[in-house]
Amino acid sequence: MNLISALALLTSATTTLGDTTAGGSEAACTRSSPSDIPDVTLTAATYFPANARVDITNLYSFINTTGLPAFCRVELKITTNATAGSFANTEVWLPDDWNGRTLTIGNGGVGGGVAVFDLGGIAVPQGFAGISTNTGHNSTAVDGSWAGPHNDNAIVDWGWRAVHLSVLAGKAVAAQYYHQAPKKSYYAGCSTGSKKSKCSLTASTES
Repeated sequence: MNLISALALLTSATTTLGDTTAGGSEAACTRSSPSDIPDVTLTAATYFPANARVDITNLYSFINTTGLPAFCRVELKITTNATAGSFANTEVWLPDDWNGRTLTIGNGGVGGGVAVFDLGGIAVPQGFAGISTNTGHNSTAVDGSWAGPHNDNAIVDWGWRAVHLSVLAGKAVAAQYYHQAPKKSYYAGCSTGSKKSKCSLTASTES
């Protein structure tokens, strides 16, 4: 079963389980264990109470604030090409007060890192379940050394595949966490980030 068909089954199942209002909690976060999502492994789940210190840094982005609403930070490892052994690090930030929608954040330049600044600055404060990926590598927005001279698999991950698989996985994680499938899904990105969304949609309308 591939990730797309698994998401379709999961969406069908969880829609019947959903409450009229969906919300998260510390208890739900600490027992979070995404299941039946092919090629996806949970690496960590951390709960942040409202106004807790959120201090996260990677090569691409950082955030250091105490002004966020309560949310669960879910960290995933997604296999993007089993033959090549490649994977992407993806995060899904799940606010307690969920608006029933997901928002995926695209990376700018050739950056490889979860866009934690935007997850905390845009997604969570507005009630979105935020999704972001390192696109299969770790780097700053201007360091393209990971791509060459002929690292075609990494380029495919960065170009569209990691984002595409992360969106599908993020939707599935949100559906399991809230016991309710997302009603709508959005994407935010400019420059390279917008190009990735177009490539992902070309590959599949499930993105």
